[in-house]
Amino acid sequence: MKHILYIHHGGGLGGAPLSLLYLLQQLDRSRYEPIVLTLRPALDSVFSYRALQQRGLFNPAEAQRLYQSFLQGEGPYMRVWCLAALELWLRKFVD
Repeated sequence: MKHILYIHHGGGLGGAPLSLLYLLQQLDRSRYEPIVLTLRPALDSVFSYRALQQRGLFNPAEAQRLYQSFLQGEGPYMRVWCLAALELWLRKFVD
């Protein structure tokens, strides 16, 4: 049996999550074992007002606005991923 990893960034049931759900429903479970990883808890932690305020690098209200736009599928995706990657890197190697 082969394992297939699916990575999903959000928690809602919009277009991409529904497509993933339909794909998983049709997957031959005798041949494949799906593993779904959601990044939503980590992203929620990164973009919490408290975490943003403590870090002091970005305007918390603006960062949260970007994140909410991201969650609603409006983008700007790259800014959100860059902010998240920076914060997670700082937590791992600086704090």
